[in-house]
Amino acid sequence: MISNGTGTHAGACHTPNGTGTHAGACHTPNGTYSTNSSTPRTNGNTGTAMSPFPGPISPSSISDIVACYRGLSKLATLDPSPQVDALFGRLVYLCRQTPDSATAAKILKDERIVDIVPHLRQLCADGEYRLEAYWVKKIIGFKTQEEVNSMLQNFTYYSNYVDLIRMELNAISSVSIPSAPPRKFAILGSGPLPLSSLCIHETLAKEDSGISIHNIDYDQWAISSSQELCRKLGYTAPTMNFRCMDAKSKKLELAEFDVVYLAALVGMNTQAKNDVVLDIVSKMRHGALLMLRSAHSLRGLMYPVSGG
Repeated sequence: MISNGTGTHAGACHTPNGTGTHAGACHTPNGTYSTNSSTPRTNGNTGTAMSPFPGPISPSSISDIVACYRGLSKLATLDPSPQVDALFGRLVYLCRQTPDSATAAKILKDERIVDIVPHLRQLCADGEYRLEAYWVKKIIGFKTQEEVNSMLQNFTYYSNYVDLIRMELNAISSVSIPSAPPRKFAILGSGPLPLSSLCIHETLAKEDSGISIHNIDYDQWAISSSQELCRKLGYTAPTMNFRCMDAKSKKLELAEFDVVYLAALVGMNTQAKNDVVLDIVSKMRHGALLMLRSAHSLRGLMYPVSGG
């Protein structure tokens, strides 16, 4: 099941049975920055954001994309700040545009773009991590469950995740056996702010108290902070489980899960992501579903693209 985590894109359900089964489709909003072109990236503290870039996307926009890249690459840190937010806001606006295929191909194949894409994706990954880290530190600083939950919902893109998960779960439901809906989920690349896990549980637990979610990330601090956040929200094992492990580890076992989510930033280029996907599928049980978040068109400048 392919979910475009950075825009709208038809997704197809895939089961790890070697047949490449396709069924159902879904359209998903941006799970990381903004689905609304009038809502540029902010850090939720200063509230500072750059106005959307004027004018339609075109080959001349290459210089604007490169300018964003150069601005970000020169910064000593990508921690949320007015300058960081302005640059990411402008980049996200440019990459969220939907030019015709010929224009998109011209931009993506331009040498100036090809040269910066690997590092640009790393900068976006770092920026996303630091945005989540900033917020999780802020959120877990509150004492009561009510305060923590309220602050979590103030996260800049909380509603985006709610919409994203709702549509992904609808797609999962469309290819699941009604009498045996998925109950055990694994989130690979769960990050320091596990919004996917929290939104999945919030949505499904209303009808099924046996939902179990395993958060898996190679970063120990991300696991520790997300575990502390969930503890303060009242989530403990077996509802919420945490493990520090690389998605490519031979020790990673996935046969027990009904659905495995693969974050958009796992695998920083198409070949690396495809290699991870094949490895993950080989560890899943027959009939389980893989929810693969990917990108297309200009969004591929920020996130690795699957397939191809």
